[in-house]
Amino acid sequence: MLIIEKLNKSYGQETVLNDVSLTLDRGVIAGLIGANGTGKTTLFTMITSIEEADSGRVSTSNNEKIGYLQQAVSVQEGRSVDSLLQEALSELRELESRMRELETRIESGEAAAAEEYGVLTGRFESLGGYDIEWKQRMIFDGMGLGEIDRSRPVDTLSGGEKTRLSLAKLLLSSPDILLLDEPTNNLDIASLEWLENYLAQYRGGVMIASHDRRFLNATVNRIYEIDEHTHEINEYPGNYDDFRSVREAERKQRETAWEEEQAELKELKQVIRTVAASTGKKNRRRDNDKFAHTFKTER
Repeated sequence: MLIIEKLNKSYGQETVLNDVSLTLDRGVIAGLIGANGTGKTTLFTMITSIEEADSGRVSTSNNEKIGYLQQAVSVQEGRSVDSLLQEALSELRELESRMRELETRIESGEAAAAEEYGVLTGRFESLGGYDIEWKQRMIFDGMGLGEIDRSRPVDTLSGGEKTRLSLAKLLLSSPDILLLDEPTNNLDIASLEWLENYLAQYRGGVMIASHDRRFLNATVNRIYEIDEHTHEINEYPGNYDDFRSVREAERKQRETAWEEEQAELKELKQVIRTVAASTGKKNRRRDNDKFAHTFKTER
């Protein structure tokens, strides 16, 4: 579970995020929307500690791992495709090495080793360690990277291949919480459909910043909107079309309230004119005292 409490961020005099609070539970796929420059990427960078918030708190339950796909893909020169894959599997490899050590100690009768081993095997299984070879093939094929030579330098790949490789690496690392910033950029139709199906079965929490309405409709079950005026965040259940329906209903409600207000103002103005005219007639005098007549009329 991702928990964000009263997060604030400003750049100089410009407020970007104002008292932002939300909770992202496991199984929730949330769309993060808002006009350009409203702070969607800024929110992601603060969740992942790339940037610091001015105030507020970001936390996860049980030290859950956060995975972040940045909109701008950066690749270190000279690295191979396989080296990126091994980096994605680093936690699994460390767990596997520690489990081998514990197995030796368990054979010697250490009770504490057996207890730790149970915890690590649970984590190993949740990361897909027992079927990691199958998972690698599944993700690479789904991203259209199955035929790429794993020894190939990453900087020789096309822009689209780099984006899909970054996404494949992220999914392979099996984070508990996924933050995806414009994940549909450079995806072909087959990869896009594969990603939609993958997210539908994902067990963790997911937040997607995207302008792709069709993708949001196909994947999310909640919408978070950053208001471009108040810089606060509003929550709506359902997908993007559900959000649009609610917003349209809110707009019509505001229009109706405004029309009723204008009608009431018009009626009040008419009452004022009627009362003013009536008062003027009552104040007229026939004694030719022009001063008193003018004074009372103006009053």
